[in-house]
Amino acid sequence: NCCSLKKLPIQVPKHVNVECVAEGMGVTLTMTRVFGSIAWTLDRIGFVCNRINEEYDYHCSECSAGTFFTLLNDNFTAHCNRCAAGGWYQNEAGQRQCKPCVNGTYIAPGDKSRSSPLNCAVCPTGTNTRSHAGYRA
Repeated sequence: NCCSLKKLPIQVPKHVNVECVAEGMGVTLTMTRVFGSIAWTLDRIGFVCNRINEEYDYHCSECSAGTFFTLLNDNFTAHCNRCAAGGWYQNEAGQRQCKPCVNGTYIAPGDKSRSSPLNCAVCPTGTNTRSHAGYRA
């Protein structure tokens, strides 16, 4: 939530305006007159930041539940990725990886929601239910 942002590992200068909006299971920030280093830091803790104009204004969104974030090859750009079908979900925003479904459960490729362990359905009869589904679905 927005209150937890006070614990961020960055010092926000007084001239920077930060508007925080909690949206569903994630947080969105709009920052004006901010230096790229603040957005760069946010990119490393679960946000994806995009510069929205030449005035150093950024729009940063936390990767939502059902996704995880990774840094792209340039090591400067973050990207939200959907948890893979098979045995993966994520019920928290801003995370670096997805959580595994318990053994004997999976998430079908057509299932759009991967934001809760409740999305993990029991594997069909005749399949190996003693191991993690991994990326098989």
